[in-house]
Amino acid sequence: MFEEIIAISRKIDTFDISIKPFEDCCTVFTPKHPRTRPTVQMLEEAEKVFDIEALVKEAVDTARFEVISDIR
Repeated sequence: MFEEIIAISRKIDTFDISIKPFEDCCTVFTPKHPRTRPTVQMLEEAEKVFDIEALVKEAVDTARFEVISDIR
């Protein structure tokens, strides 16, 4: 299980950052002064960089349905 996770992290180039000696590697990516109350206009401006239709299509095209039946 762990070997599979490590292999995937190496494949997607996240392994090196994940082994850094930080308490939580997410702090590496957190801005120093995050906006906690943006305006609607700020959100709309930030969203312009995303191709929403393509993202939705990719999510739908790659969605998986899995049945988990061995719950103990």
